Amino acid sequence: MCWYPQELKNVAGVKSVTVGGRPVKEPIQPVTGSKGGEVRVTALFPSLARNILSYTSLIGATVPTNQKLQQLANITQLTRRIVSQGTRVQTQDQLRKGDKTGTPLQYIYEAADCKIFYTQATWLGQEAAWKAAFDAFQDDSKCVEGSTKHKTSISGGFVPYGPQVVKDEDIPKPDGTTNNNPTPTGSGSPTGTGKKGAGERVRVGAAALLVVAAAVALL
Repeated sequence: MCWYPQELKNVAGVKSVTVGGRPVKEPIQPVTGSKGGEVRVTALFPSLARNILSYTSLIGATVPTNQKLQQLANITQLTRRIVSQGTRVQTQDQLRKGDKTGTPLQYIYEAADCKIFYTQATWLGQEAAWKAAFDAFQDDSKCVEGSTKHKTSISGGFVPYGPQVVKDEDIPKPDGTTNNNPTPTGSGSPTGTGKKGAGERVRVGAAALLVVAAAVALL
């Protein structure tokens, strides 16, 4: 589930129907692809490291991996150690709005509300496929047995955060706690509770540091 379907689910409360998948009677996650955030071409990381060092020096800030950033900024052979010039690495995590744990979405399992299998008619005809999906959306008896009401789906009890502004108590702190809970809350919540803000910046920073470490390891 990429970011926009996530918004449809968590903000607008829209249920999802998947078509296809393995021939098993169990839930399936909606929408193929990654739920991660921004990715960058690996060959750009030396210049990104130089930019980080430049910006932090301008404001008098320091970062824990300053030495490794210096090494990365001076790499000249990085582009020759990767598979292709288009190789990319994720540099940003996406967080669910209102998720007190601040868990990146790519680490959270989210089942669709319903799964239907392809038939000869729906495989060969787009209109038939859309009709079958809409029929299942309206009537879950048309879904594959065992594929509905998973706890991470709306039909299984997931509560969308909605369009309202994120409450202060739902904003993760940099140390992994929330403003009204001094104890870390653990990983993903099935009730749909993250903010794309302060908590995200911390996660982005952590992801960037991991990328830096991985890039330096290529030397």
